[in-house]
Amino acid sequence: MNDSLNLSGHISWVLFDKNENVISCGNVNNVITNYGKQWAAGVLSGSTNSMWLGAGTSIGPTATVSANDTQLFSEIPSSGYGYTRASMSKTAVNNTIEYSSYIAGITSSTTIREVGLFSNSSVGGTYLVAHQLVGQIPVGPTYGGLQVTWIISLN
Repeated sequence: MNDSLNLSGHISWVLFDKNENVISCGNVNNVITNYGKQWAAGVLSGSTNSMWLGAGTSIGPTATVSANDTQLFSEIPSSGYGYTRASMSKTAVNNTIEYSSYIAGITSSTTIREVGLFSNSSVGGTYLVAHQLVGQIPVGPTYGGLQVTWIISLN
């Protein structure tokens, strides 16, 4: 692991209705996991890793985010929700990496309470790069989608 990397992360999100009007938005700093530090060292040295956005519905009453996390507390299941991890587009400038993605098409109503940036596309898989609790964001068939932008910086 590369503990010498001084990384910071930030997530912003926008929830849209079916007509692409903004319903709500927010932003929060995030935790970079131990695996995320290894990943960032590779990306900053020129590696071109694909990334996926995962979303979860349950954090529990005392949930805290930790650098030791390897998965979301409770990722939205594929079955019954029409959910899959969304691939993320990448922009890298100097010591900043930005990933952006859009989650849409969730067929059952639920509430997103956490998001994660993953280096694999398998729902329920591990390799969490960054993770943060985002409050309560409703999604489902009456909503258009959720835009999430993740910025990771080497300070």
